[in-house]
Amino acid sequence: MYILKEFQEKAVGSLINHTCEALSNPALQIPILLEAPTGSGKTVMMASFLERLIEELPLRPGLNDNVAFIWFAPNTLHVQSFLSLQNLYSDTKKLNCIDLNLLGTNPVLNPKDLLFVNWSSLDGMTKIWRKDNESNTNLETLVENTNANSTQIILIIDEAHLSAFTGKQAIAVRKLIAAKIEIMVTATPSQRPQRSIFISRNEVVAEQMIKKGVRLNIGLDAAQQNSDNV
Repeated sequence: MYILKEFQEKAVGSLINHTCEALSNPALQIPILLEAPTGSGKTVMMASFLERLIEELPLRPGLNDNVAFIWFAPNTLHVQSFLSLQNLYSDTKKLNCIDLNLLGTNPVLNPKDLLFVNWSSLDGMTKIWRKDNESNTNLETLVENTNANSTQIILIIDEAHLSAFTGKQAIAVRKLIAAKIEIMVTATPSQRPQRSIFISRNEVVAEQMIKKGVRLNIGLDAAQQNSDNV
């Protein structure tokens, strides 16, 4: 279990409100930004958000509560996130964490499924996301099957500043998925959409989650430490 700090609770509440508002919009690929510094607990906030969202949606009249999630992350970060969230949800079982490599033939995302994908590995590996094999074990088939079941896809893009919006394959896969919502999670966004949540470094420092600064000259007192500024 986890207990959120005050700034984390506020961010999660804002994420839920922005997401519910976006779900009522007919557009696709609606961007939402969570901008928070390193050390602020972005993964824990997203874990809480996903859990609370699936509880909240049935209470919102007119919204389709059949939602599944794809968690995009670069390099091996998706493995870390997969293991972290799998552990966090081990007791409640409110979401079903899935590794892309474990998808079977003719895959589909069911409501409350959470699929983890390494977008870095998609470069030069079209067989993972395009139909070019008889078994149909690929991302394209998964998206088609999921849409056929009227299940909406919400895409979480971890470390979104790296290549999700600049990498050729990442852009192609985002277009292929055509998620209802794309939630960008980063400390250094390249864009700030209308629906944005900002967490300042001061808020995180105040909760003692990260240090205010690094003291380079131990012999000097704190007031003399130029590096001790936030």
